[in-house]
Amino acid sequence: VQHQSVAHLVGVGDLRVQGRPIMVREMLSGKSVAERVFHSGPLPVTTALSAAMELAEALTEAHRAGALHLVLKPSNVFLDEKNHTKLVDFGLGQRWDTNGNAIYGDPRFLAPEQLEGSLVSFRSDIYGLGALLFFMLTGRPPFQGAGPTLFQQITTQPPQPPSSLIPALEGLDQIDSLVLRAMEKLPAKRFLSVQH
Repeated sequence: VQHQSVAHLVGVGDLRVQGRPIMVREMLSGKSVAERVFHSGPLPVTTALSAAMELAEALTEAHRAGALHLVLKPSNVFLDEKNHTKLVDFGLGQRWDTNGNAIYGDPRFLAPEQLEGSLVSFRSDIYGLGALLFFMLTGRPPFQGAGPTLFQQITTQPPQPPSSLIPALEGLDQIDSLVLRAMEKLPAKRFLSVQH
């Protein structure tokens, strides 16, 4: 995927010791969203929204090319010194098996259909972007817990509106609506694309 907000792949190879392929990407400056939030707390609203817009543009380009990311999470998004984004780990998205054993991804940011082993689509990335925006705004994942409890929450319960967790977001109903619609349980209820 060729986009300014997607880390460029500079090489591929085969790691003979483990028999697995390796990918080498461009050297990135800045920190991941996970690191930024860990060290400084939630991102300012304008920074979070700007990052989400840049990611939406990158995902739109990927979807036009027929590619899905499927593992959107705070450690896969880097912010440079000017808060521009770089999305990494394209093409590593895999499903979870029926026992909930991870192959790739952080279940707290995966769409319900990914956890259920159902058909994934560009709307799975829309869910992931909504979950990532929730994290950037609140400093925490949309759902807490682990294992079956976490899976049950993700597949059956709506997330809390971000404004219910961060007083600075009170009155910003459009942000709540944006996040909650992106994270609808049924893919057909989510936005038609990451740009809408």
